[in-house]
Amino acid sequence: LLAGETRLALGLSLHDGALFVDKATVTNPQLSVQADGTLRGQEQTVSVTARLNNLGLLLPDFPGALNISGTLVQTASGTQVDMRGTGPGQIDARVKGRLARGLGSADLTVSGTSQAGLANPFIAPRVLSGRTAFDMRLRGPLTLESLSGNLTLADARLADPMLTFSLDGISGRVDLAGGRAKVAGSGRISTGGTVTVSGTAGLAAPFAGDFAIDIRNAVIRDPQLYEVRLGGNITIKGPLMGGAKI
Repeated sequence: LLAGETRLALGLSLHDGALFVDKATVTNPQLSVQADGTLRGQEQTVSVTARLNNLGLLLPDFPGALNISGTLVQTASGTQVDMRGTGPGQIDARVKGRLARGLGSADLTVSGTSQAGLANPFIAPRVLSGRTAFDMRLRGPLTLESLSGNLTLADARLADPMLTFSLDGISGRVDLAGGRAKVAGSGRISTGGTVTVSGTAGLAAPFAGDFAIDIRNAVIRDPQLYEVRLGGNITIKGPLMGGAKI
């Protein structure tokens, strides 16, 4: 991201012993950021625009420009945030709300949509496709326990080069509340059968979970070697980082 010449310009002013941003810019061949500040009394509004010319530098499957814009309003009690980002991979996300002074707490909503494939660099060599949507709220200290809302996955497909089948038609939903995640999802096995997953998990160590996996009429085959038909239920209970009972 910092290849080539990077130029930085910063203009500050001092009012009643406090520093305020008048103008700030960062530019290089890949990235540009601009912030323009206005001051009314002790309230400063900063308009921010940023552009990454090619998201493919970070996510090769999603070339194109990523744009972020919005405003930050700083007052004596904290900062009001209203930012939006759009880009390839059907990225359309918005963050809106307030950060307390000192960043001790927040009341923020985070909502939007994207393609599930944005996660592929983190799960390689597996490949995920489909649509995701999220609508969440962070209210309280900046911890996962303060997060509520939901994340959905639709029309998804998961393939692993080590397996002879894929999971197709995946749909799922994660609901967050009270420091726990409630998970429900299902999909079709490409060679036959279905898989359904449901349960809950904690959002903090040891990530205590309670999951049920239902496999029905599954067909697993290698045309040259075997064909197996499976069905049954699997439960996972306990700390997911180690020690859970299956």
